[in-house]
Amino acid sequence: MQTTRLEPPSGLTIFHRGPSLDNGALPAFIYFALSGSESLELDPYNQCVKFLEQYQIRIFSFSLPGHPIGADHRHGMAQWSAGLLQSADYLEEFLHQAVENIDYLISRGLIDINQISTGGLSRGGFIATHLAARHNHIRTVLGFSPLTALRCLHEFDQLPQDFLDQINLEKQIPLLIGKSIRYYIGNRDMRVGTKTCFDFMQKLTEASFSSGIRSPNCELTIYPSIGHKGHGTPPNIFNDGANWIKYTPN
Repeated sequence: MQTTRLEPPSGLTIFHRGPSLDNGALPAFIYFALSGSESLELDPYNQCVKFLEQYQIRIFSFSLPGHPIGADHRHGMAQWSAGLLQSADYLEEFLHQAVENIDYLISRGLIDINQISTGGLSRGGFIATHLAARHNHIRTVLGFSPLTALRCLHEFDQLPQDFLDQINLEKQIPLLIGKSIRYYIGNRDMRVGTKTCFDFMQKLTEASFSSGIRSPNCELTIYPSIGHKGHGTPPNIFNDGANWIKYTPN
């Protein structure tokens, strides 16, 4: 299956895999990991995409800020830090374009507005969650080893803590209440922080309960860490998350 490209008015290229765009509106999964094409094509980052593309689900991706095609992704967070030093709206501008892209896909009749989910790996999970907080039609969020607070990463040490707190996912909790969120993280993730991820999910759950949701649909699976700094995601976790997207109604 080939990756196709769309050039929307936002200027942020849309990459697509899955059923033909000629088949009317279908469920959609917006996925982030690296650049748009690499998120959909590069193993192991695209493992959940490979699982989902065999079904009647369209998978879309947009290149993350600081992640042009072919760039060394190890420098991506340094690019974010430099971007935020130049402009406090560095990530917000990207998210605005991403929202415009989803609205464009809806207007083209390519997405079933009742079945839009988003997800991502590490920094991609951070962006996916932010995007869900900004778009009412996104009701389901999947995160693999998700970054939840920029303060966990040494690349952001030069930025003020109070500034970072305005960007961290905890600030988005009021906008996430009522959405279905499932995260997976290693039991010793020393990159994005197992406890930091747990704390975010617990705060989201408590806020959801306080708003009247007796059984908040906020799930966190903790598995034995693998990879560098315990930040890896094994194939069975990618498949489990993809299965959840496939079977979870919005």
